[in-house]
Amino acid sequence: MGSDGNLNINGGAVTAAGTGKNGVLVRGNFQMTGGSLTATGSGKPGIENEGSFELSDGTISTSSDSGGTGFVQRGKPAMIRAKLITDRLCITGNSSFTVARGGKVTSESTIIKSGSTLTNEGEFVSNGAFEKEKDGTFINKGTISGTGSLPDGAKQIPDTITVRKTEIIADYRNNMLIDVPSLAGIHQPDRAGNLQYELAEYTGSDKGEGTINEKTG
Repeated sequence: MGSDGNLNINGGAVTAAGTGKNGVLVRGNFQMTGGSLTATGSGKPGIENEGSFELSDGTISTSSDSGGTGFVQRGKPAMIRAKLITDRLCITGNSSFTVARGGKVTSESTIIKSGSTLTNEGEFVSNGAFEKEKDGTFINKGTISGTGSLPDGAKQIPDTITVRKTEIIADYRNNMLIDVPSLAGIHQPDRAGNLQYELAEYTGSDKGEGTINEKTG
């Protein structure tokens, strides 16, 4: 897409695959307000943005073969208000990349080059290496989770998890579900990933058998 071009995706399912080139190269304006986009690069990034990029709704999945980069941001500001999934995210060229409130970015590897900025106001899932060069900037006002790492300068201590009741009582019958978080009044703090629950022990005269969902309680 040239510097004066516009690409608008309003719905449906779009697949863009390059052979020796990008899946999507943006030099103009990219707007996505619904649907899904799967972009795969061959020898080049799946998506390379040198222009204006905004994802308002829908889902983008992007990757590059042979250890390449799924999403390279090097142009005007990129704004992610929906869901973006990439194998590698690279923010370079003194550009900015923002995960807005309500947006979610899942990245297997992330690098912020010197002079560039990554701002998270939504949800950022880091499942691999996270590298910030000396003059790169990471601003977190949202939630960070995942199985990957963060540089020491980007780590933040979340607020305290609060529990209103340490002992809860509920009548159980006919394989019903017991909502432990609600009964105990558990509050998940801001800027924290998903809480994990586990059944520590059975107590009482009739112990019975049961399981607990580690994500929902």
